[in-house]
Amino acid sequence: MRKITTQFQIPYLQILDEKGNVDQQLMPGLSPGQMRGLFEWMVFTRIFDDITLRLQREGRMGTYPPMVGEEAVIVGTACAMNRNDWLFWSYRENAAAGAQRLMNKIKEILQDEKWIELWKI
Repeated sequence: MRKITTQFQIPYLQILDEKGNVDQQLMPGLSPGQMRGLFEWMVFTRIFDDITLRLQREGRMGTYPPMVGEEAVIVGTACAMNRNDWLFWSYRENAAAGAQRLMNKIKEILQDEKWIELWKI
């Protein structure tokens, strides 16, 4: 005999639906420039991930766990921090360090012509 012993519901908040439509009442108070900046950091995170994962797979650096799929959480959290907040980032949160301006030098290096040619970005 089969029985249902427990039923439960998990509430969640959805600002953007599966088709990209936003609930205007829940829309964050960000300017188009701020939203574009967040998006740019998420794209940079993907590029950084790709390059770093290639280096790791070639044996040119140690273990590297990718951040794919976690970009919005990492970048959004870091950008919500105040200047006096402390950031203790972990192995999948390199983008958080970037959002806190710790990775500007890495971004500069990755935009160097030698790297662009090497990685074809």
